[in-house]
Amino acid sequence: MSNISQDWESKPTEEILEGIRSQPVKWLIQTQSTGSTTRSPNFFYPLQKDLVSVIIPAFNAEPFLANAIASVWRQKLPDSLDIEILIIDDGSSDGTYELALTMAHTSPYQMHVLQHKGGVNRGVSASRNLGILEAKGEWISFLDADDAFLPEKTWLQVEWLKQHPKYVCICSYGYNIDESGSPTTGWNGTTISGDYQSIDESVRLKEPYTFKELENGCPVVNSTFLTHRKALLWSGLLSELIAHQAEDWILFAKISLKWDIPVLKQPLIKYRIHSSSWTTQYFIGGFEAGVKLEFLFEITHWLFSKPDLSEFARSYYRKNFPRYFSSLAKVSSLIDMYSTEYLPNNNAQNQHSSTSYLSNDDYTKCLMLLERDLENMQTFKKYKRLLEKVRLFSVLKKFSKFF
Repeated sequence: MSNISQDWESKPTEEILEGIRSQPVKWLIQTQSTGSTTRSPNFFYPLQKDLVSVIIPAFNAEPFLANAIASVWRQKLPDSLDIEILIIDDGSSDGTYELALTMAHTSPYQMHVLQHKGGVNRGVSASRNLGILEAKGEWISFLDADDAFLPEKTWLQVEWLKQHPKYVCICSYGYNIDESGSPTTGWNGTTISGDYQSIDESVRLKEPYTFKELENGCPVVNSTFLTHRKALLWSGLLSELIAHQAEDWILFAKISLKWDIPVLKQPLIKYRIHSSSWTTQYFIGGFEAGVKLEFLFEITHWLFSKPDLSEFARSYYRKNFPRYFSSLAKVSSLIDMYSTEYLPNNNAQNQHSSTSYLSNDDYTKCLMLLERDLENMQTFKKYKRLLEKVRLFSVLKKFSKFF
């Protein structure tokens, strides 16, 4: 894979841009392999037994960061456990970096404040990777800068894993809170984050989480996740090419192919829901289709990097890629039919790809016509979600013959 990627990198800029324009899917798959998807952590320091490294990426996190750090300070630990805190400032333009440095001077635990070279913004994956590489702990614990640990979180999870040695990582539930810290309803329709036992049984993800469960979605709340270092040595670092920031879901799915991920069914964090969070933008923006596509590409490349999983990689890709694009193809056919029949002025353009050329007004008209004509409203709702995304992926559909 690296030779293919180097071929792209060695070409003149004009030729690269032309390649992206003419073969977008080929470019995406080949360049995907240049990320950290198959790269194992080369830890800078040897493992310190019974040390928990808490990794907190922070980008313009000044309003919440002090609360997150203080929640780590308040951890109730037995004498046998210790903690280190790693704050990674991801090129913030507010007072995040200065706040972290100030708190590091008074921290009861060893605390390190890191930045990327040049203080640039590189994204949450690169920031978390930097924290992982700098970590000394036997255990690695993730914490988002706008969330907070409850006092029992660390020792309960480590103690549980020590008592159940067949597992190497664990997650839990959390309390959903809003910007002011008050209880709020989360994405699962309850005030308890990570609890999916109350949703419809037909779509409920079963615990402990296996790859079969995680390939359908990510029920793991990132800030509840704690793992032994050896899981990351096997899974590799988080991909730094993910546009939709589904890096945690992909990491958990990789780990689950070797070790199931158990769930402590009690809230051990406070999970903050606010307008500027990535998860909020995910639901508002309707990024589901893009995330699933990146999941497919990323997991496929990573599986091929494992010799004992290469055959599984082949069958997994063949099964899922056509299924993904068949849904888009069905929707595209519907919108083509409606735009041709009801928007005659677009006929010439529609011979190529109506979904690419329709104006926003005409696109809305097609949606309204579909809503009027489709008798099964549940079916329409399903198609409407896809229709809202189909223009983003029409170019990918056009080039699906590459596969």
